Parts: sequence; structure tokens; C-alpha cells
Amino acid sequence: MKSIFTFAKRELKSHFDHPGGYIILVVFLGLVFFFYFRSTLVVSEASLRPLFNFLPWLLLFLVPAITMRSLAADEKEGTSEVFLSQPVSPAQYLLGKYLGAFATIMLGVFATLPALLVLAKFGSFDWGLVAAQYLGTVFLVSGLCAIGFFASGLTKNQIVAFILSIAIIFFFIVIGWEAAIGSVSAGISSFMQQMSILWHFSNITRGVIDLRDVVYFLSLTTLFGSFAYIGFMRKRLTRFSSAWRSINSWVLALVALVVVWNGAVSFISFRFDLTSGRLYTLSQATKTLVAGLAEPLTIKLYASQNLPTELIVAQRDVTDMLNDYRSVSKGKILIEQAHPESDTEKQEAVNSGVPPIQFNVVRKGEFQVKEGFFGLTISQKDKRAEVIPYISQTADFEYQLSRLIHRFADESKKTVAFLEGHNEISTDGYSALRGELANAFDIESVSLLTATSLSSSALAYSDILVVAGPTQALSQNEENLITEYLKGGGRAFFLVDGVQLDFRSLTASPSNTSLPAFIEKTLGVKINPSVVYDLRANENVQFNTGGPLTFVLPYPFWARVGAASDTPVTKDLKSIVYSWGASLEIPQDKAVSSEATPLLKTSPFAGEQRNSFMLQPNQEFAVDRSALGERTVAVLIKNILGGTGRAIVLGSSSMLSDQVIGGKPENIAFGLNAIDWLAENEGLISIRSKTASSRPLTFASSDEQTMVQYGIMIGIPLLAVLFGTARLFLRRQKTKMAF
Repeated sequence: MKSIFTFAKRELKSHFDHPGGYIILVVFLGLVFFFYFRSTLVVSEASLRPLFNFLPWLLLFLVPAITMRSLAADEKEGTSEVFLSQPVSPAQYLLGKYLGAFATIMLGVFATLPALLVLAKFGSFDWGLVAAQYLGTVFLVSGLCAIGFFASGLTKNQIVAFILSIAIIFFFIVIGWEAAIGSVSAGISSFMQQMSILWHFSNITRGVIDLRDVVYFLSLTTLFGSFAYIGFMRKRLTRFSSAWRSINSWVLALVALVVVWNGAVSFISFRFDLTSGRLYTLSQATKTLVAGLAEPLTIKLYASQNLPTELIVAQRDVTDMLNDYRSVSKGKILIEQAHPESDTEKQEAVNSGVPPIQFNVVRKGEFQVKEGFFGLTISQKDKRAEVIPYISQTADFEYQLSRLIHRFADESKKTVAFLEGHNEISTDGYSALRGELANAFDIESVSLLTATSLSSSALAYSDILVVAGPTQALSQNEENLITEYLKGGGRAFFLVDGVQLDFRSLTASPSNTSLPAFIEKTLGVKINPSVVYDLRANENVQFNTGGPLTFVLPYPFWARVGAASDTPVTKDLKSIVYSWGASLEIPQDKAVSSEATPLLKTSPFAGEQRNSFMLQPNQEFAVDRSALGERTVAVLIKNILGGTGRAIVLGSSSMLSDQVIGGKPENIAFGLNAIDWLAENEGLISIRSKTASSRPLTFASSDEQTMVQYGIMIGIPLLAVLFGTARLFLRRQKTKMAF
């Protein structure tokens, strides 16, 4: 071990005893931070995912640059023979050199950590995910370093070794691309994807340490390390000697073992989920739900063998999760898989409710349209089957599947009634939300305009009332009916603006509706006549100039808000878009007997405009900074008027509308969580809330953001330059000393 450590230390020092090592390090760090900030600041998200997405491409050049001289230089200069004349085995010499090169590359990777520590002051990172990403990089670098080490041993020319290493690593990167596998059979394409570095590395950087990915990288390291060893010994042993044959036999056996090892673990689903919300692990609510099944369920997955590359990863995740369902069900869930290829099999899938999907593939150098299946059915004896026609993503797959299983466990459906008759947002305006709710609730529209009593109205038979953006006043009779409904244990979701909004002219004016006054009197929550804006935590919004051109700008009136308290509704939802919404207050001297809890709040950089004003995206906000602060924008209420009623008040009617909700799964998750909390389906909330949500980076000002960005982009590489300069200066001074 001492000899290995000595060679590793010598190899590590050799890269930093000359300016070349520091130049490579500085260039690497500069490119890493340039590409990272180029994408991260656009979405202002506290995540290192963009960095690790392009890291393999930077390592494509960094690893060969470090490893090209590891063996080639020693072979050319003859120093390897000098070392081997000492009581050191070739294996010790090679392992020490490899570890030194590996440590050099990892120093460059870990040099990005100071940037993470700085950014952590401005956003909440998922530290489990970060740990998995760096651990995955360790596995990735170990494999790439072995490839570079092998290439360096093939020649005495460092440039040739550099080019060979790039070529081999590039092969393992692109082998899983759609363009590479498009013209081969399904079996071969699956094998090629399993060979791809990006395939396995992207799995780990999601936050999941999967045994199959770990074995792949260890196999890559072992194989190319063995090839480097046999190449090194080939120059020192007589061909066909007993030692030569022994080494070849050993390597061939190792290759066979690696193939068998990878084949065996491909059937094993064993992984560690390091994400903070355990996104890829079944929740306790799902386990409880499955355990409560009275009769066995059969889940049948329809997955074509020629799915495009982007769905192959999803297919593996789905298969793993289905196996997890089967494991925790103790025989109550049966899993079947079908790969529709023949016309009969395809027709069976279609008849089951799983239609074919079309996708583009590359065949013979051109794009072609192919059809395939990727959906599932859930069935139980004597009951109608439930269907997921197309599994487009796996982020919310557990919720989608558990929601359908919940239907078999509890056949009763509650009713969600949308109030109408006061110029509320139309049915089409909430089509996405209503569509999601329809999967678990009966959806109705209810009018109280002609009702004479609660018992004679449809509201009496509704479990949850939704009041969404009325612009006309409610009559006194309607207010009395809603009050009676809530006092009797009813549930209501109020989405009420503080001002009148005109989206065509982007203007705000005082509201004509009496609903804010009714809510304050009945629920003890005041809706201010305002629209909240946030100068730092806001969303980028696309605007149209009226012609063919569009532009994207940070829009302060679409604020990013977070949880104001620990409630099931906001569990694991880090950030939600709050559009054109009012601020709320809970008066300390309220006369209403109820329990009100702040649900959502803005960042400390929020303000509000009141009465009449413009909502243009490019306006200047001439505000007193001291007036900025956190604003409450949603309130949760229990025990209304001393009874068991529940309500949620949200100061924005657009936040859950189709105009805003598209591309923002966290918003629709909040809306569904709110309805489930009102319906007391809190088990489904804990499952849905596991979906990864945005973690915003929030800076006090644009100047602070610029300072942090360039401080990292320039400061960290500059520190490497200063350290290298000081070390090389001291080393030079030491060489001038007389001994």
C-alpha cells in the first residue's frame, strides 16, 4: 500500500509542479461556471442539474488531457523501467499512477464546491440530490480515467494517446443516442443503450444510486484497467510464455465475469433514493393504500420494444416502481407485461384503452414516424378497469397509479361544485384543473341565484364548493346560503382577486364584487385591493408584441411564493407561481370563531400596488425598499363559525387557470392538494407532493446577482491561478537553495 500511495502522490504532484496542470484546471472551471450560469440564471433555480448535464462533455477533454502522459511519458523517457527495478510490482505501479490521475481530475470536480456553498445562501438546494450527483461523478470519472489510462499505455506519443482517449470516450457517450441506435433491432438498441455512459450517469444525477449503474461504472473501470495492465505487461513478457498465457486467461475470465455480473444485476431493482422527498421511493401512504386492498389487482403494462430513447429511461423507472408495488402488496397486486408487436396484440392494447403513440426515430439517416405503446391498465374482478393511456413522465407516476388504485379501495366519489352566475372564470378557463379533478371527483356547476333554502339547492349535496373569480356581487341570500353551508361543516375554496383585472390592456381597477367583504365577515380573512409583485422571486413570462415577435421578461406580478407554514397542502412544494394576486391579512381582532393559518407567502422582496394601476412587464417600480417584505397570499381555515367546516382563501383567480398553469406542475399540484385537504384525502396529498418542484434562487437585487455570478466565474479560477503561482514560486525558490 505504501508503494501505491507513493506513486499516486508522485502522479498527483507531477500535474501541479508545472503551469500546464493549473492552466487545464482554470480552463475547466471557467467553462463549467460559464455554461452553468448561462442556463441556471434563466430559470433562477437552486439546482446543479445543468452542471452535471454537460459535465460528461467537459470530461471528454479533461480526462484525456490529464491521463495522456500517465504511461506514455514514462514509457518514452524510460522511467517506468527505473521504477520497476525497485521492489515494486507492475500492478502497484499502475494502480498508483491511476489513483494519482483520478485524484487530479476529482480535484477539478470538487473545486466547484465553493460555488455551491455560495449559492446555498440564496436558495434551498436538495442536498441529498447534490450528494448523489457528486457521487455519480466519482463513478463516472473512475471509468473515464481507466479509459484514458488504457489509451496512454498503447503509445509513447502523448498526442496520440489524447486523441485515442477522446475517441473511445466519445464512442461510449454517443452509443446510446437515437441517431446511433435508430437503424438496429430492438434487442441490439437496448444493449447499446446499456453500454452508454450518459444513460447510466443521467440516472444517478437524478438522485438515485442504482445497483445497475454502479456495477456498470465499476465494470468499465475494471475492464479498461485490466486492458491497461495487459498492454503494459505485453511489452515486458515473452509472447506465449506461461506468464503471458496466465495474464491473458485472467483477463478473459474477468471479461466474462463482468458480462455475467452486468447481466445478472440487470434483473435486480436495488437502489438508494437520496432525494430529499424520496421522489423515487414508494411513500408510506401508498404502502398503506395497497395494504388495505380487499381484492387483488392486476396491473398490465403495455410497452413496445422499439420505444424512443427518452422513453427507455421512463420504462425502466416504471418497471422498477411496479415491482416495488408488487413487493409491498404481499400478493395483492399482480404485474403483467405485454410488448404489442403483432396486429392481434396491438388490437388488444387498443381495446384495453391504451392507444398507439407516434414518435420520431432516425432510420437510415432520415427521420421516420413510428408507432408504439406505453401505457397500463388496472383491473379487479367484476369492476371496470382503470387506464393510464400514455405514461409521458415518471415524476408523478406514483400519484397517478395510487390515485387509480384508491378508486378500487374506495368506490365513493365526492362532488366538487363550481359556483356560477356571477361572471366567474369560465369552465374552459379551468379545463386543466377540472380535468385532473375529474379523475377523482364528480364535477358539477351550481347556481344559487334562485335557491330559497340550502336544503332545496344543489349546494346541499356538494362536498366542496369552488368560488373562482366572480366579478359580480353575490346577493344577500346567496351569502346566507354559503354561510349556512360552511357552518354546517361544508368545505369551500375561494379564488378571489383583490382588484378588477383587464388582461387585454394589462390594467387593474377597483373591484365591484362584495365577496372580499363577505369573506372577511364570515372567515376572518381580509383580501386587500391590491396586486402583489416581487422584484426578485418572480417568473419569466413570454409576451407577444402584437405581431410575430415574442419576448421573455422577468414579470414581478407573477411572484414565486412558498409555504408560510407546515401544512399538508404545501408539503414538499418549494415554490409556486402566484399570478396577479392580492395580499391577505388575518386581523388580530377578528370577531369570527375559526382557526386561520397562513398558507402561502412571498419572499422578503415583495410589495403591492393598490386600486388603479398598470400591469405592464417593463415598467419601473419606484418603491421604497423599506416597504418591501413578506406578504401572505393564501390562508387555510378550520372550524369555521365554531363548526367543522374548512376553507382555503387564495387571493388570485388566475393562479390555477389554464392561462397560468401550463408548464407549471407545482401550481396544479397545489390546487389538487387544496381540494384533497378540503375532502380530507390527505394520503393522496403526501403522494402527489413528492413531485419535484422548483427551488428558486433569490437575490436581493440584480447587482447582487451579477456580483455572485462573476465572483464565482472569475473568483474561483482566480484562486486556482493564485495558488498555482504561489506554489510554483515557492518550488522555484526551493530549487535555488544551496544544500
